[in-house]
Amino acid sequence: MTAAFERIMAELGIVTQTQLSKELGINQASVSIAKRSGDIPPRWLLTLLRKYHLNPDWVMTGLGPKFSVPADYAEAEVQTIRRPDFHLGF
Repeated sequence: MTAAFERIMAELGIVTQTQLSKELGINQASVSIAKRSGDIPPRWLLTLLRKYHLNPDWVMTGLGPKFSVPADYAEAEVQTIRRPDFHLGF
């Protein structure tokens, strides 16, 4: 099993290929083929990003932030901090 597969399964709390296939909405044979080849299809990375906010770069390399924050959420956070009545508390 590649490190990327290990990261996905550990983060999702999954131990079997059948569980992974259900989470990704694919058949179990696709998981077996991908694990044998060592390649994670881009569509899976997109599903992991949309469903769990897992950063594709982190999934593939283990580097960078584990989670990718949706742009609209990040923008809302920036606007909150810019409010004149926002105080950091120190």
